[in-house]
Amino acid sequence: EDKHLTLKDIVEPIEDKAEFNITDRMYAKKEGTLSYKKAWSSVKTLEQKSKTLTCSQSIANSGATNIKYPDGQFYKPTAIESERLQTLPDNYTKYGILDGEQKEISYTQRVKCVGNGWTVKVIEYLFKGLK
Repeated sequence: EDKHLTLKDIVEPIEDKAEFNITDRMYAKKEGTLSYKKAWSSVKTLEQKSKTLTCSQSIANSGATNIKYPDGQFYKPTAIESERLQTLPDNYTKYGILDGEQKEISYTQRVKCVGNGWTVKVIEYLFKGLK
């Protein structure tokens, strides 16, 4: 069932997203290039739904959702926003275990993990019918 959620329902406060601002990168792309086409065709506003997440979501010209805010600025999704899109708890991918020790996972690897995963609520729905 469509929950009618849009990007405005999952984004973090803009003041927490300065490092995810890709406005300059968006405008620096040369028209007619594949990079330009992918980046600009992937723009969504806060009133729209996200594109499907992929493991290359962290690259602003990969076909990832580039979020346009009302002030005209563009942002790539944060790791937490990516987790929310897959209905995971916030910071679900923040830590991992390496050589028996808990380590913080980089943004790029977190987004790859989420993009390679399944949407939790969809799987939950599918499994309800199994006994």
